[in-house]
Amino acid sequence: IFKKGLDKDRQERALELYSKGKLSLGAASKFANMYLGEFLELMREYGLESNLTLEDVKEGSKNLNKIWKK
Repeated sequence: IFKKGLDKDRQERALELYSKGKLSLGAASKFANMYLGEFLELMREYGLESNLTLEDVKEGSKNLNKIWKK
């Protein structure tokens, strides 16, 4: 029960830091000890939206393609 409370506190802190622009999406999910998809779901549950732009997604896709081609 204690660990669950700590995990929840850490997740809420990560949401706060992300929403204030202090952490990137990836850094916030790591801070919360969550996979990115889980963190995005947590954001949805709290009514927060990602600040990712279409350009961010395109750049991430390009980077993944570079990695996969190696």
